[in-house]
Amino acid sequence: MRPYFISLVSIIFVWLNSLAISGIIPSNSLKNYTLNRWIVIKDDSLNEKKINDILKDPTSFVRNSIKVENIDLGNQREVAIQAYQLFDNFNYNSKIIAITNIEVEKGQEIGIQYLDYDMESEIYVNGKLVVSGKRGHDFQFSTILKKGQNNITIIADLTNERRPSFVMWVFGSQRAEVSGTVRNKNGEPIPYADVFLISKYITNPYKNTDEDGKYKYWIYPNYGEYTIASRNGGSYGYSKSFDTREYGRYNIDIYLKNKSNVSGTIYTMDKKTPHPGVSIQLINNSNNEVFLTTTSSERGKYRFEPPNGEYKVRIFANNQWNYKLDNNGNEMVYIFNDYDSEYEVDFLIQNQVKGAWDKIGMFDGMLSEAVHVTMLSSDDLLYAGTFNGLTVYDGLSVR
Repeated sequence: MRPYFISLVSIIFVWLNSLAISGIIPSNSLKNYTLNRWIVIKDDSLNEKKINDILKDPTSFVRNSIKVENIDLGNQREVAIQAYQLFDNFNYNSKIIAITNIEVEKGQEIGIQYLDYDMESEIYVNGKLVVSGKRGHDFQFSTILKKGQNNITIIADLTNERRPSFVMWVFGSQRAEVSGTVRNKNGEPIPYADVFLISKYITNPYKNTDEDGKYKYWIYPNYGEYTIASRNGGSYGYSKSFDTREYGRYNIDIYLKNKSNVSGTIYTMDKKTPHPGVSIQLINNSNNEVFLTTTSSERGKYRFEPPNGEYKVRIFANNQWNYKLDNNGNEMVYIFNDYDSEYEVDFLIQNQVKGAWDKIGMFDGMLSEAVHVTMLSSDDLLYAGTFNGLTVYDGLSVR
């Protein structure tokens, strides 16, 4: 799975308390797979001695720190800790320290997946270094937790624009695990191939194979039917659909043999102007279900690379779905088999954009650029729920 740092959620609870830190490290459980409770510290003079103090006694370090925030995002999922909004005046020497606990009823192996921005992180579990961005390690790894409380500490240098954000997921032993190797038509492993997990449960589950052509996904709690797809250098392949269950372990290799595709351009009625931002769907003709959805690019282009089967193509325009039709007005069906079939399917539609597009940000008065939910009122006011509070935009100004 791949996370959204700007997530659409209905409500977000954030408790920031820098004046009265209790000294107790917040605790998380494995029930909510996103770790949402953290102590976050900004330190401009971190050295080796301080790092040792953190790992030896994180509670005392928190008590003695000045720039401290206690973060609790409740039961939200896929929401990042945006440290750059917690502190001011990051400089070259600034470091971010994030500390939390995970409580488990019994010792077990867990999976951890971590993603950060503008941070070069080292992750410690119970005082031991388990992964380091400074050494190029992968931030999807397994570790052993003991019964009771287990400490997780992140120590990070700031990079690039110094707008540090991070999110961490944990997967208990009950997770389903899907792994395998992506291979070419000769059976040879393909390193750094694109891999996709396709289902109705997970969004944006994109990753790459490692240097040996291997991949791994953890699934929790959304067990059900999934498909693995992969592509590299113009060739692609799909697994057969499979059902995942609690504690399930699945080994699935993908062979990249196919080069068939359906692609095209969405034009306005002048047959010249490409239309971006239009939704296009590939429909499985055997069950009339949506197999893939995409959006036309800035040049109005789209592309699908499906497995063998029969498919229809439709676009959303004028508030309805419109299928590609043949000369007799029947819905076109495109057949994909073991041959390299290529179909070019263009559409002509009326311009779907009304008014003008622009973007607003903190320079315009927004409280934050991290928007979690938006709502358009009956009087055409745009309400945006941000990390720092509610912003209202009337089309001219922000308040």
